[in-house]
Amino acid sequence: MSDSKTYRGEQSRIENLKKHWSVYKKFFRMYIKSRLIYKADFVLGFTSQLINLIFAVAFLSLLFTQVENIQGWTFNEILLLTGFSGLILNLHHVFLFSLYRMGEDYIISGRMDRYFVRPLNMLFQVFARYIADDNISKLLANIVIIVYAWTQIGLTLTPLILLYALTSIFTGVLVIASIFLVFGTTAFWTGRSQAVFWLFFQISDFRKYPYSIFSQSIQILLITLVPIAFASFFPTTFLLGLEEWRFWQILSLIVGPLMYLAAYQFWKFGLSRYSSTGS
Repeated sequence: MSDSKTYRGEQSRIENLKKHWSVYKKFFRMYIKSRLIYKADFVLGFTSQLINLIFAVAFLSLLFTQVENIQGWTFNEILLLTGFSGLILNLHHVFLFSLYRMGEDYIISGRMDRYFVRPLNMLFQVFARYIADDNISKLLANIVIIVYAWTQIGLTLTPLILLYALTSIFTGVLVIASIFLVFGTTAFWTGRSQAVFWLFFQISDFRKYPYSIFSQSIQILLITLVPIAFASFFPTTFLLGLEEWRFWQILSLIVGPLMYLAAYQFWKFGLSRYSSTGS
């Protein structure tokens, strides 16, 4: 009897996943169609994000005209760090950025009310509604940066490194997603969410530089309150073969799922405190 119940439970979960995936594809197609109606706006957003990344790389190049390395890190090694962390960050932003305006777009406006009557996961509906397509240009550019830096350094792509890279990308996205989920959930009490994200955006540029160059207080911040080191520096050190960071490299593969599960529990707690606007 228990085996039968377990089987039915697994079947139910699979069917639920299939339903959500089917709905997400429809949301995605509708969003892309709506964006392409205003092609000029799409192109401008796409281009502006790319230009922003070009200026960041140009600044890094300028910096290395004055110094040979930064605490032993060469230009191409930091370029790999920039590209790999940027890939993770922008992969998150393309699909999971909507929590940035959680308070303004969902709670204050009353849009959240309609999600309660739909037979779909609440957080899924928030994510499915918005695709930050202007970050796609950064996503592609960061892949080019990774390939360039990789070949310049002369690294070898072994099956182990490939497996670690793919896993750390997935877990790194979960790290960023958990930060966004916690910050976005605070809007259930404050009614606003954009202001709290100021902390993340101010600190996010730290991902482009070696963790070891920062003061101890900043280092603690980068592995606790805003733990972007697990989605940038530590995984990159594995790709570069820096064994002195082995503990943190392994922890990077675990901390993402654990953080996201904890953040999701906080989200459910915040959701239980939601009060309709009545509009």
